[in-house]
Amino acid sequence: QRFKALFDLTGEAVVVCRENVIVDINSSFETLFKCHREDVIQKPMLNFFLPDLSNFLQMQKHQILFHDPFETYVQAIDQQRLWAEVRMHNGFLDGAAVSVFTVTDISSRRDLQEAENKALRAAVANEAKSHFLATMSHEMRTPITGVIASVDLLEDTPLNEEQRSLVDLTRVCARSLLDTVTDILDFTKIEAGKLELESTQLNVVRIIEDCVKVVW
Repeated sequence: QRFKALFDLTGEAVVVCRENVIVDINSSFETLFKCHREDVIQKPMLNFFLPDLSNFLQMQKHQILFHDPFETYVQAIDQQRLWAEVRMHNGFLDGAAVSVFTVTDISSRRDLQEAENKALRAAVANEAKSHFLATMSHEMRTPITGVIASVDLLEDTPLNEEQRSLVDLTRVCARSLLDTVTDILDFTKIEAGKLELESTQLNVVRIIEDCVKVVW
């Protein structure tokens, strides 16, 4: 009876099996798997609590080779699945070979690990995105700057009024595109926490005139 009391008072779920048939469980096992002792005694363990036979065989192999816990999912009576850390010990009870499984619910730990992994993957993806945007911005600035320089040189050649207007419009569009690329680069700096603010003069009238030129 002392053994039975200790068996029931332990905080971890324990099940004793003989040839994959449940011969005893403790109260913690009843709580974790939402079952009653009389409902599971003499029932196959795999059918109730370890539905994946391959996982069970892998667990046995792991225990034999390394003698440390094995993480797998288990299934309660109500079909709810949860992650558990399972330890298996082989021994003898009443002269017969038995396997004693100690089951610890690690669902919360697995959920936390999954949340941390998701956060890490998101951080890596965000860093890759920022690197891509920064590289793209630098690569685009060079040809745009070349267009602006070419337009400036073209303006110094003999042009009629219509041609000069088109050159001016090309310059405005190119500078607008360059500003957009710069804004993208600033966005990557914001995500990296490296954006430096500066105070500059703003010509509102010129901005409005440039916008009108583009859309008119």
